[in-house]
Amino acid sequence: MLAGRQPRAQIGQKPPARESGWHRPRLAALESIQDGLIVLDKHWRCTYVNKAAAELLATAPERLIGRVVWAVFPEARQSRFHEEFVRAVEQKTVVEFEEYYEPLHRWYGCRCYPTDKGLTVLFADVAERRHTEETLKRSEMVLAQAGKMANLGAWDIEFTNGTEDISRNPLHWSAEGRVNCTRPRVGGSPDR
Repeated sequence: MLAGRQPRAQIGQKPPARESGWHRPRLAALESIQDGLIVLDKHWRCTYVNKAAAELLATAPERLIGRVVWAVFPEARQSRFHEEFVRAVEQKTVVEFEEYYEPLHRWYGCRCYPTDKGLTVLFADVAERRHTEETLKRSEMVLAQAGKMANLGAWDIEFTNGTEDISRNPLHWSAEGRVNCTRPRVGGSPDR
């Protein structure tokens, strides 16, 4: 590569005629990915951004192409995004993480793939999934607390045998509760 020459930007552009047969289906495949996809060179410049990435980052693709990602998103420079991107490149390892980006008020789940030319980042907005998980955790905590307050126990089934057949999986009764059951007698009054 010549000194000072920027890499050719690729977003929604038609490649030169001699390359169109090779690039067109690949670009169409990249654009069809519903996750955000950004390709960064060794100098952290954006060389490719798909439409989903631009939407997830609330910006126009032209604002990213050819620019250093830390210049476009300066707050990310002092965040886990920077730490993990650098770790992926320096250790030449795939890195997966989730992080909140305050300026856009979004949670992103990122998968970073180092290449010999830079870094490829796939990412998605994971706020809905995180909210669902947190709601489920709160519900489980409330249910557990209610069971303790009512002095009830609970059955716990371990699905460890690769089957949902209850008879083939360990079944445990919690120690919290006491069973106080009555069995009706024939004739009316309960038998204790």
